Amino acid sequence: MMLNYALALSAAALILLTGIFNPLTEGWAASIQANYLPGLQGCALQKVIPGVGATRSTIKIFFIGNSGTDELGDGAEPLLASAGYRVEQQKFSIPGAPLSYLWHFQNSAGRDKSPLALMQKMQPDHLTIMPIYRSAYSDPNQQNTVPVSPDYLPKPDEKNIPEPGDVRIGALFYSYALRANPNVKLWLYSVWPDNQDPRYQTAAQWDAWVRNRQAENEKTRTGIDKVSDGKPIGIIPAGSGFAYLREQLGQPQQQLIAEHFQDGIHLNATGRYFVGLLYYAAVTGQPPTEKVTANGPLPAALATQYKQIAWDVISGYQWAQ
Repeated sequence: MMLNYALALSAAALILLTGIFNPLTEGWAASIQANYLPGLQGCALQKVIPGVGATRSTIKIFFIGNSGTDELGDGAEPLLASAGYRVEQQKFSIPGAPLSYLWHFQNSAGRDKSPLALMQKMQPDHLTIMPIYRSAYSDPNQQNTVPVSPDYLPKPDEKNIPEPGDVRIGALFYSYALRANPNVKLWLYSVWPDNQDPRYQTAAQWDAWVRNRQAENEKTRTGIDKVSDGKPIGIIPAGSGFAYLREQLGQPQQQLIAEHFQDGIHLNATGRYFVGLLYYAAVTGQPPTEKVTANGPLPAALATQYKQIAWDVISGYQWAQ
């Protein structure tokens, strides 16, 4: 499901790490853009799905992250196509990887497969990233990755860059996407805890984690907004979306997990269908009940209920507009 490409460290990242840029200062994004080395080239490894309706507007979506963003793209793509959109989708992911890991390192895939090169070629309408904040990758040299620059050696405090590191790296990715398409919208994907962790077995425990993660994403959104000159930045509230779904369906917590997840963190077909509906509603600004004809694995009546719940979540959340 995942394209296990790793990322080339551009000269911009090296400039950033040497401290030339001061994050969260006015004009920082402009400085980033002015100092990027232009001309990264590469062929987009993307999937094009023709729309099946009369609209056939093209929508280009680019996901940078891990298995979570892969699942989001897998869920959204058939729904957009069923509503008549011609979908171009590009994924760049490493399992469990934080944004800093994706930005700083490459593997044998090479520089022309970096998300910077792929974004330049694709010119996406929507860029979606998934801040992790705490990562399993305590050592950025895992998975046989090597620094692009032989003289770059991570300092101890750079092994796992916390927030506002995701503000810094997220803004770098977004700044480059804006070079490819000045109208691209950035989305942060806000998720859920490990459902197999004994600390998150009740609805109250699970919801508290989800609220905290969404608050972290809102802080990151605000930070990126400060350095991106007011460009549109949204949040896909998947974790709180599942909490609302549970409430509307009248399910106990463990039934929600059993019916939407295949393990502690990964979604099954029903879960992917629901996050796909959330993404569809956010990026199109339209209720899925109007044009989405795909029902995923659900009976038609239940799929209609899911569509309405997804729209209620997105239309009721300030940063999902």
